[in-house]
Amino acid sequence: MEVKFCVAENHPSLQGHFPGNPIAPGVVILNEVVRLIEKNLTNRIVVGIKSVKFVQPIQAGKEMQVHYVENGIDSLDFICELNGNVHVKGRLFLSSREAI
Repeated sequence: MEVKFCVAENHPSLQGHFPGNPIAPGVVILNEVVRLIEKNLTNRIVVGIKSVKFVQPIQAGKEMQVHYVENGIDSLDFICELNGNVHVKGRLFLSSREAI
């Protein structure tokens, strides 16, 4: 499955991160990834992070593509890429909404 996101150039977390070269903080990126993936999951939510690797920085204003593949009912793998270049990759733990 594929979803897209863009961290706005005026996002509050970018103030001072870094002047003249606004780089999206990891927590902002992961928040967007989780939010978008959860919109597409049926009766499941993200409950944890198994692993994440930030391969390349993500600049504000760039539209990122998020591709993800479910691994059964309890996890999924994702990558964030721009123009075919991987910027972030990881694995998230899932649980049913009813279990929470």
